[in-house]
Amino acid sequence: MNDDGLLELDFEDDDEDILLRDQGSASGGFSKSQKEIVKQHISHRLRFSLRAYTSILYLRKFDNFQIILRGKPVEQIFITDELKFKKVVTYRPQAAHDSQVASVKIDIGFAKEAPILGIFGMNVYHKDRLIMPFWKVLQEGSSRGRSVVGVLEANFIEPAHDKQDFERTPLFIRLETRLRQIIIDFWKERCHLIGYQPMDPHLRSQYKATLKESVGPAPVHHKASSVRRTGGLSSNLLPETYDDITTVGLANNGSHLQSSDQAQENNMDSEVLDEDLVEIGSSGVLDPSFIEKLSEENIALFSRREELRQRDTQLKQTIGDLELELEETKKKCGQLAAQLKAWKNQQHLP
Repeated sequence: MNDDGLLELDFEDDDEDILLRDQGSASGGFSKSQKEIVKQHISHRLRFSLRAYTSILYLRKFDNFQIILRGKPVEQIFITDELKFKKVVTYRPQAAHDSQVASVKIDIGFAKEAPILGIFGMNVYHKDRLIMPFWKVLQEGSSRGRSVVGVLEANFIEPAHDKQDFERTPLFIRLETRLRQIIIDFWKERCHLIGYQPMDPHLRSQYKATLKESVGPAPVHHKASSVRRTGGLSSNLLPETYDDITTVGLANNGSHLQSSDQAQENNMDSEVLDEDLVEIGSSGVLDPSFIEKLSEENIALFSRREELRQRDTQLKQTIGDLELELEETKKKCGQLAAQLKAWKNQQHLP
């Protein structure tokens, strides 16, 4: 119990979970709309929710067992499936010459909430089990690496006895250094896809030229290919992979680069992205009003997702109940058939 005489574990607020008491409040530095998203994000919930923690505890899908918490199965969450603009990086540990250490594949991408929230970190597994969730290999206040999330399985280093960290060996230190560089390189390469100014000087000059062109005498409104009649904008609707230059609408020889399909679509349907929605400030980030609109739409999408999850759970429960009822009915039918057969046999006796 804590100083107030309450149990540290909370069994009352959620009938399907076990929570750490007084750990569910979002940290400061967020607006009201952003806090709603933070509260629902797995990186926040795993700190106090046993259900959230066990949902990402295993890297691969388990099919030979099931985790049931307070009568309800735990639904697995695969972090790699929730990333956008993903990239796979191969890392070969610098182990001893006589050791047989295989290369490690690192999945890295932007969190689907980018650029609204600065959720970032590497999720490191060891032999399929999560050891370090959302490990911040970069400094908390650094703008580089914002919203970059990665997943890897590091079987070449040994976890600590409590399975919450790794032993600080030279292999681990080299991994940390390499992950830091991978994140920085990924950020430089693709940060413009979530609204930041390109780090590459050539792309940045083209990006500024495009913005400048859009406020000329004959304004040309550029629309990112990720926005499709949503009544607004949402980072959740961005496709995972496509040509970077086409996406941000960079200029090439004074003209807007688009694929033929996009050009036809824009000619038929004037889908425009007003320039005041993507006001780029001196810090290289999107205008706060634009981010606030993204936040509101993300909240709506998260709420919709939770409703669908609850409905899916209810449907699964209904199916289970119906299957049990069917088995009971079959048993009763069998019993009635046996009784009927016995009765008929008795009728034919002399």
